[in-house]
Amino acid sequence: MADKVVGKGPLRGYLLEEVLAWLLRSSGFEVLTADDDKDKEPWKVLKADKNGLLVRGRGAWHQVDALGQFRYVPPFSLPVRLFVEAKYQTSRPVGLPTVRNGHGVIHDVNEGETTTLTAPGTGRPRTRYRYSYAIFSTSGFSAEAQDYALAHQISLIDLSAPDFAVLRNLVRTTADTIRAVLEAAPAAERPKVHEIRTYLRGPLLDMDAGDVELPDAIRGPLDDLAQALYSRSQLGLVLAFPAAPFVLGLVSEICTASWITRERTPRMRCVCAASIRQPHIPFGNCAPRSTQRHTRCGSGCRSGWKPGLSSRTKECPREPGTSSAACCRP
Repeated sequence: MADKVVGKGPLRGYLLEEVLAWLLRSSGFEVLTADDDKDKEPWKVLKADKNGLLVRGRGAWHQVDALGQFRYVPPFSLPVRLFVEAKYQTSRPVGLPTVRNGHGVIHDVNEGETTTLTAPGTGRPRTRYRYSYAIFSTSGFSAEAQDYALAHQISLIDLSAPDFAVLRNLVRTTADTIRAVLEAAPAAERPKVHEIRTYLRGPLLDMDAGDVELPDAIRGPLDDLAQALYSRSQLGLVLAFPAAPFVLGLVSEICTASWITRERTPRMRCVCAASIRQPHIPFGNCAPRSTQRHTRCGSGCRSGWKPGLSSRTKECPREPGTSSAACCRP
């Protein structure tokens, strides 16, 4: 049992990461735990500790709150894994240190494979994976963070736009309700954060919660959160994976229709155009080539292009509600 109550911001971030883990699974990824690594030392690359899941790097083990592996291995490539980090902040944008840390982690884990094990019976190398990193923020990103992420292929998904208000409010309300229960409970009866997250993965990800037991005042909000996510029509966020080393955060103008289209055609060719609807937020409009209906994409799109930079842009026809600015192309 924990002696100190977790802060509002960190608790919101933890729950947001579980929501994103659910989105990953809906986008073709399997959410991993330490139990998914069946190897023994020295080949093991995943393990659990009191703070969550650890991934082996070349120089250290790195903590990850949500790790996904794509269900299908690309031809002539390695299995793809994705680190997910979520920052639920209400004021300052996420800065360069957070993105720089993500780059350091990814560089270390991608260098973690070794063939120089000398212990008896360790002649075979460890299984290799290709790791990528995505950072989600409810307060946007600084210009320095965006430039650094673009240079080092770190995906940034901006959830600060009004289009994602439903998602932000859902997480905030759940986290604040749970924190109020934790504050009122005796220190010896407060569940740990990892127990709360483990329980949520039961209804959300169909994972075994083991022997985790939570009071009804905490289980109720977590169950409501899972139910709201499964309704889908309230969520407003879809993850898209273009033919580029970035993740796009999309919000559909008609969310239910978007899910139907995605399930029928999981791969499609789209055209994205920059929008001036919100000058302070780098938004664009995306649509399949065969239709004029658009899906707005957040700053994950900015990771692939910057309006005004001719070396990364190409003029495209004006569409309703957009400028004649750059086309978003990998």
